[in-house]
Amino acid sequence: MGFGPAGALTADGLRAYGSVDRPNPRFRLICGDMFISSFKVGAQLVLSMKLQFSSHTEKESFAAKFGVGYGSFVSISTDIQKVINQTNSSGSMTILAYQSGGNPAELAKILNSSCGSNYCAATCSMQRLTDCNSAVNGLLNYAINKFPSQVDLQDIRTLSSFPLGFAKLQSIKWIGLETSPTYVTKDVVSTRQILADKLLENQYYLDSMTVLTKVKLPWIK
Repeated sequence: MGFGPAGALTADGLRAYGSVDRPNPRFRLICGDMFISSFKVGAQLVLSMKLQFSSHTEKESFAAKFGVGYGSFVSISTDIQKVINQTNSSGSMTILAYQSGGNPAELAKILNSSCGSNYCAATCSMQRLTDCNSAVNGLLNYAINKFPSQVDLQDIRTLSSFPLGFAKLQSIKWIGLETSPTYVTKDVVSTRQILADKLLENQYYLDSMTVLTKVKLPWIK
């Protein structure tokens, strides 16, 4: 990135900016008054289990006995099976995994029933949850041993960029650009930026979970 209009802006940016002597007062509205000076990259692996009951009554009966607590991801299928046997529930359990960074295609070797660009899923009947044990054990091994080996903090190709809420923004004055005066105080500007960053951060995590909760699987009616 260069300095001043000619060095810091693209051709479109220059047209929107105007001249050094007479900057376009609308430039702030068109392009903003901050630039990204650095951004974060990383990787994540999210595991999820989704229960699909045959009826609302069975779901309520299961929830009353199972509650919200369970031993661990290792034993969850066994814990669920015990309650299902007690309540005589029917339906399916879906195991989903979402990955950004590394090589998401490796998930297909464990959960090969249905895969998208960065998620995979497998399912089993509630009456035969032990059929999912190999998937659970495979995911645990993947999370502990294989996923970390795919990520190299020195190699940007193995990482995924985080959204704008995780980036560091600075005033365009630092790269030699001027904007029209603002009519709000510095405190207002700062608070706006904090709120905007938090919104984008939360949206990032929400989007990851939405992929897992709303993924369309052919066996779920």
